[in-house]
Amino acid sequence: MIRFVALIFLVFLIGCRPYRPPLDEQTYIQVRAELEMIYQIHSYTAETEKTAEMLYELQQRHEFTVDEFLESQRYYERDLDGEIARLEHSIMQFNQERQRLEAIPGQDAAMQSGVGEQSDE
Repeated sequence: MIRFVALIFLVFLIGCRPYRPPLDEQTYIQVRAELEMIYQIHSYTAETEKTAEMLYELQQRHEFTVDEFLESQRYYERDLDGEIARLEHSIMQFNQERQRLEAIPGQDAAMQSGVGEQSDE
């Protein structure tokens, strides 16, 4: 009987651990900003192969799968106010990166070939 109670208690403790999505909040925000940059580049160039390459590089750099991103997105979207703040932060990062790229001489060529290396801001 004591073993049964201990087992139930152990299962209860394991089940009470807070859930953590696959992508931590900062990584999720960074990925959202980079996804927006990739989307903008794709809209500008319409190069499907280059877009797929940039998406693959993004996944490799941040070590996540599409399923992990979607699971994280579902988790973070449950907190609407928090998601709005995360989106605003992603937009700010996107705008900073766009301004950085626009300041580079020959940036039109850079936009056509991809975002390049992301800065560690």
